[in-house]
Amino acid sequence: MLFRTAYAQHTEIRYYDIYHKETSDTASAVYRKKTVCHSPSNDNTGTLSYFTNDTLTTIAHSNDLERKIWHGKVTRYRRAGTILEVLNYENDKKEGASLQYFANGVLAVQGFYVNDSLMSERFYTPEGRDTTENLHTRKATPPPDYKDVIAQHLQYPQKAKSRNRQGRVMVSFVVEKDGTVSNVKVEEYKLGAGLEEEAIRVVSLLPHFKPALLDGSPVRYRFRIPIDFKLEGHKKKANKNRH
Repeated sequence: MLFRTAYAQHTEIRYYDIYHKETSDTASAVYRKKTVCHSPSNDNTGTLSYFTNDTLTTIAHSNDLERKIWHGKVTRYRRAGTILEVLNYENDKKEGASLQYFANGVLAVQGFYVNDSLMSERFYTPEGRDTTENLHTRKATPPPDYKDVIAQHLQYPQKAKSRNRQGRVMVSFVVEKDGTVSNVKVEEYKLGAGLEEEAIRVVSLLPHFKPALLDGSPVRYRFRIPIDFKLEGHKKKANKNRH
């Protein structure tokens, strides 16, 4: 059972946009957060977050809501309803097993924490093959849901639609030592009509990566991914006026 019912419940619902900022405009909200408090001291609080299609995005517990101290199991979901990640916290520190899953439900990353420190980690392919590398030297690794984030936030520019413009934009960026994404740029401007700018915008929204390591120390790492723009039901046409 998710929450105890020994106390009178207090429920609060808030809405958030694609940048995870609170908004009063429910029409533009991407998800909503429902907080249920079960005691006057807020030491038994559960948080349920939902996408706008009413599927769960997060189930979390806290023993101090005001200071946002997580305690217990935290489960995050994809918009399609499949589990993305399961973490365990003790007084806001990761403790014990952590699990991340691919969209097909196969385990992607299995970690183990002691007092918020990562002690071990294993990596798997979508087919279940173990590809664990030496933790002292590794490339930057994208989060398992990065393709979902791109698909969720990508907006096809109206100018590109009207010009029947489609194709692939190669985007490169730096994964910083803390896993954040910076210095996002396209490798070549060739499609026009706002497609390159949209590719930069959506890649800038990506969540934290696993930073690259060199001899056990985090290092900056240049990463590149393709962003595909395709108009359903339309054939690609040559256009001499690219901009």
